[in-house]
Amino acid sequence: MSNLVGKTVHHSWTQGPWAGASFVTLFCSEDTLVWNNISDPDNVSSEKETYVRAEIAPGIAQISWKEDPANTNFGLIWTLNFNDNSITGVIVNADPKANVNVSGTFEVVEGLDVNTDAGLMGC
Repeated sequence: MSNLVGKTVHHSWTQGPWAGASFVTLFCSEDTLVWNNISDPDNVSSEKETYVRAEIAPGIAQISWKEDPANTNFGLIWTLNFNDNSITGVIVNADPKANVNVSGTFEVVEGLDVNTDAGLMGC
């Protein structure tokens, strides 16, 4: 997939310390995304981030960003494989001794519509 702008990615981590965590990420522009952690519908957390995207192989894209140091100070790298809809990630600064590796599956949905009444942040 050459362009995620104007699309929404739904993904869940199935392996790693956050197994079971689910997210809805909106790619608002070429450099802005909004992620919504919907793992607990009664406690949705969201952030707007500036990201960088790189094509690392045919059908494989890497998305990376750095979260606010006042919040989590995490660095995140997602690798999305559009050939099999798998996602792998590395979360930097989540553990003081090592980077955290996670993996799961994802689905791309056309459009940027989310249920803001359910606490999700839109673009």
